[in-house]
Amino acid sequence: HNVVAEGMYLTKFQVEGSPRFEDCPPTVPALMEAIGLGRPVTLVFTDARGAADEAEAVCDMRSAADAGAASNEALCCLWTSTAIRAKQTVAHFKKRNITLKDGKVWAQLGHNDYRNLNEVYAGEYEGLTHEEIAARQPQEAELRDRDRLGYRYPRGESYYDVIARLDDAIQSAECFQEPLMIVAHPAVLRLIYAYVKGIPREQAPDIDI
Repeated sequence: HNVVAEGMYLTKFQVEGSPRFEDCPPTVPALMEAIGLGRPVTLVFTDARGAADEAEAVCDMRSAADAGAASNEALCCLWTSTAIRAKQTVAHFKKRNITLKDGKVWAQLGHNDYRNLNEVYAGEYEGLTHEEIAARQPQEAELRDRDRLGYRYPRGESYYDVIARLDDAIQSAECFQEPLMIVAHPAVLRLIYAYVKGIPREQAPDIDI
């Protein structure tokens, strides 16, 4: 399988439901705005030399607002789950240090991975799609469809379990004044989005991610 490797550049993206790929905007804030909150997206990377300038602009995150960096550069934190695919998604970002006006050093897009952000664990059905579970154990699929929030996979987790393990991550995130980019998985992102937007948790499983 093709993976993101060091030295590759982000060049195009396609939001789920869009009929075509779009050129990557010149800054991370513009990219996030184009993608929208909580929307699945396909990212295209290339090792072509011609993409270097664009990728540099994306990773630099230039901003007119002074966030404390001497060069008026927006500071950003980066969290992912511990899943390999999540780490591969962010592997292209340029990691570097920024000297702040007070002389302290900020690790721009410093990457931290947390098990709290891992996808809901499906227990005995880990690695299977909902359709595959329905084909093998239709009664389990029916139970899940009746109560997606409370249903717990055999020897696995429910949304309630994910809510419990996200508590520390949410509290930590609320301490940040800087933008925080989170690369995780559908169930986790639904719950985080519901929390941020004030959506009742009972509606979280139905959020389109």
